[in-house]
Amino acid sequence: MNTGRLIFLFVVGLMLPFGCSPSSDTNSDAGENTERGSTNVPETSSDTSSPGPSEGSLKIVTYNVHGLAGGITGDNTNERLKLIGPKLNVFVIAGLQEVFTEEGYTNLKAGVDHSVQHRFSKPLEGRAMGSGLMLLSRFKALEVKEEYFKDCNGTLDGASDCLASKGFQMIRYEIAPGVEIDVYNSHFEAGSGAKDNEARANHVKQVTTAMNAWSKGRAIVYLGDTNLKTTRESDQTALKAWMTAIGLLDSCEAVDCPKKGRIDRVLFRSGDSLSLGVKSWNIPDDFVYNGGETLSDHDPIVVELEWKRSSK
Repeated sequence: MNTGRLIFLFVVGLMLPFGCSPSSDTNSDAGENTERGSTNVPETSSDTSSPGPSEGSLKIVTYNVHGLAGGITGDNTNERLKLIGPKLNVFVIAGLQEVFTEEGYTNLKAGVDHSVQHRFSKPLEGRAMGSGLMLLSRFKALEVKEEYFKDCNGTLDGASDCLASKGFQMIRYEIAPGVEIDVYNSHFEAGSGAKDNEARANHVKQVTTAMNAWSKGRAIVYLGDTNLKTTRESDQTALKAWMTAIGLLDSCEAVDCPKKGRIDRVLFRSGDSLSLGVKSWNIPDDFVYNGGETLSDHDPIVVELEWKRSSK
């Protein structure tokens, strides 16, 4: 987010019904959840009489969809989100950021066929927007948690992040009978000022604390727009401390990808009973419209992970 776009949002956003409150159709689809703290999963369950496969793969994506109102983005946000939706169906897990408006969410959701959908949409008191976070999956959600960040910087200054209710999602999926993975989705503080850097570092610390508490000994996949730049010393320090404390690996670096240091990241680690590795990392070339315009101001990051049951 930048100041110019969000000052406009602050002025007009509270007067126009473009999505500052949670969706009213909280259970319109199986597995969908639009209310903070609740879980709704498909009625079907895994067959626990069979141990299931011992290994497999997961094609996943993290994508900041640039879903602010059209008056902020300067383009047809709803049309873009309508086109993005069907493109997400090839992924078994999709972590999205900036799904802010209700109309945009409705347009994106219209093309999505994932049976399990969780949107963290409820804004904090005094904030214009929710977190903008959404997780889509083809796996049963065993447990769902959401947490707001305690810090932000700027309402009409900085990157104006205090207009949103940023935070992170934590969902435990069963990817095969008896095989579980903890998936995190978040969007950290933007901006480059000293207070922005401090808030972003605190976001990293808050996610680190949550991972240590909730995912001890478990396999983790993190999806998100980290806003952590390798060109900023404070960001480098925060990222290194986070990855070291949790034992996270960067999927891009794991396969020596050609575009290292991007702020949109897929991080991962193995657990006591599940080993994870990276098969591929790429930026797809089909997230475009109008003859080549990109569907967002961010690229989707697509990673294929390989998993295998293990014992430590």
